[in-house]
Amino acid sequence: MRELHLPTVRSSYEELARHAEAETLGYERYLLNLCERECQERCRRKIERLLRQSELPLEKTFATFDLKRLPTKVARQMQSLRAGDFVDRKENLLAFGKPGTWSLKYNMVWDDVLALGLFPAELKKREIAYYKKKLNNYGVPMDNRAAYTKPEWTIWAASMADSHAGFAAFVDPIWKLANETPDRVPFTDWYETTDAKNRGMYARSVLGGMWMPALRMRVERSK
Repeated sequence: MRELHLPTVRSSYEELARHAEAETLGYERYLLNLCERECQERCRRKIERLLRQSELPLEKTFATFDLKRLPTKVARQMQSLRAGDFVDRKENLLAFGKPGTWSLKYNMVWDDVLALGLFPAELKKREIAYYKKKLNNYGVPMDNRAAYTKPEWTIWAASMADSHAGFAAFVDPIWKLANETPDRVPFTDWYETTDAKNRGMYARSVLGGMWMPALRMRVERSK
């Protein structure tokens, strides 16, 4: 057992054998109990090792934490973190520990294109529904930090919609941008969703990303 690095099996096999005999357990159940004991002990030792490596003060807990030492805004965030309400609401955050933050999960579209199956359809549907709440006149911002966006990334995110109406809700404002922007420049890939003003980048090759729906259709037809 030393060579196999199974210290808990070595120290517990006799005890669990007696227990199995007393309970008239079969060999399979005996081996299962033995392996579970080994796994539990390994998990316990790993937690202890990581705690030591973190060098965190183990005596610090929420019960002893003095919220009065924090600025009012930070104290409210701490209470929100402790309550964990954002977990119940199933919100994907832009920054961990900051409820209410959000961003376009545009790269999630590759889960569909490559048929990876990493993310459930319900998650994508929930993301699309959330983005609709954040739509401005000329599109949906990239995240909560500012009102600007990128049209190709918007279309990547919109491509996760499960209906034409859901997709159009994000593409129609981009069409409106092209018609109403006050800037007479080639098509931009960085603009304000509130007033359609260009932020300084246009006619770049990244706009090829707007062909994502065509790529998805081709993938679907090839199945």
